[in-house]
Amino acid sequence: MGQTTLATGALSVTAAGAISQGAATPISTSGTASFNAAGNAITLTVATNNFANTVSLNNTGANNVALTTSGALQLAASAVGSGTSTCWPAA
Repeated sequence: MGQTTLATGALSVTAAGAISQGAATPISTSGTASFNAAGNAITLTVATNNFANTVSLNNTGANNVALTTSGALQLAASAVGSGTSTCWPAA
């Protein structure tokens, strides 16, 4: 994903492959965010990501999930596979 800013409304990303972002491409949204990667990894680890509302992460299988946000993380109901799941606020 490239730099994404959503002032209002929900952000919903569904992919047939992995979901990731470039090194200097933060995601900023005031609404809810949902990421669905089916049987693939989700890697959203830019330190300046800003999810101001709930975030849902969904994938299956032995695929990792990693999420970083610059504020407090509000994790919504999520279904992740058996891979490693790491979610944290940026230090």
